[in-house]
Amino acid sequence: MTAVPVPVPDAEREAELEREPDRGSASLWVLGGCSLIAIVAVVGCIRGDAVLARHRAETAADLTALAAAGRIGVDGVGCSVAARVAAANGATLSSCRIALAADGRSGAVVVAVVAPVRLPLVGARTVTATARAAREPARSTVAFPRALPVWATKAVTSGEDPNRHSWR
Repeated sequence: MTAVPVPVPDAEREAELEREPDRGSASLWVLGGCSLIAIVAVVGCIRGDAVLARHRAETAADLTALAAAGRIGVDGVGCSVAARVAAANGATLSSCRIALAADGRSGAVVVAVVAPVRLPLVGARTVTATARAAREPARSTVAFPRALPVWATKAVTSGEDPNRHSWR
């Protein structure tokens, strides 16, 4: 009887790897792809938080400027009202300039606010936003359109009801 050689498991595995060298690499590709997706998601969330903080600071600046402009011509406390509105919106008023017109009842306000923000992985930062609001004098003239639409002139001249439209 002749002895049949029994393959050694390590030798069999080495022979299989020589035939298919990429065997088992799919799990590494999946792991790499998932890691890339996770990194992009984290960066996207941080960017979204930063944009949200900027929008909140801009909103605080807009409301602050409107509050100060609403006090033009009423009393001289526009900047103190602006500081309270900024604080109510989670920001701090850093500058407030009121430029009154010659009549003293109209003018413009320019404000700057600073809002703190805490971003994940980045830490604490501040966002600065500026806004301008004005209180303009009332105009005494009323502007009318130069020409009426064709259907309105037809209805007026023909005696029809101008509020009833027939689109023939």
